[in-house]
Amino acid sequence: MKERMPPLQGLYYFYIAAKEGSFKAAAKYLFVTPAAISQQIRQLEEFLGTDLFVRQHRKILLTAEGDLLFAQAERGFNHLQQGVRLINQDPNPNHLSISTLPSFAHHWLVPRIAAFRQRHPDISLLMEPTNELVSFQDSQIDLCVRYGHGYYPNLESQWLMD
Repeated sequence: MKERMPPLQGLYYFYIAAKEGSFKAAAKYLFVTPAAISQQIRQLEEFLGTDLFVRQHRKILLTAEGDLLFAQAERGFNHLQQGVRLINQDPNPNHLSISTLPSFAHHWLVPRIAAFRQRHPDISLLMEPTNELVSFQDSQIDLCVRYGHGYYPNLESQWLMD
């Protein structure tokens, strides 16, 4: 007979509630209402046929079964998080992605690409000519070349030429 798995959302709400120590704190963390947390956990408890928490005024304590499930849920969610990190890593460490102004790309960078590729055949080069400022957190850009004074908050800048 095939084993049924409990709903993943209920497990995740349980995990966060156990970590945070209260339904209210879990709700704040997950941007939902405490009632939503309570409902998901109640459904999970019904599915499992056991209480996972001892509910006290303004806090919750894990039962023995809850403690057992929490340890396994923590391991499982940590493995999932590690999997997501691995997926988001650049599969090609020899990849260089450059964002630069279109005029700089056309007049200076493009004429030098062939020589760069001859010297570094193992590096794949991607150029993104754009006038827009790049968010390094929200893109796969490794290097950004811009004209300017050189001070950009929270970024390291290097003077290249006059």
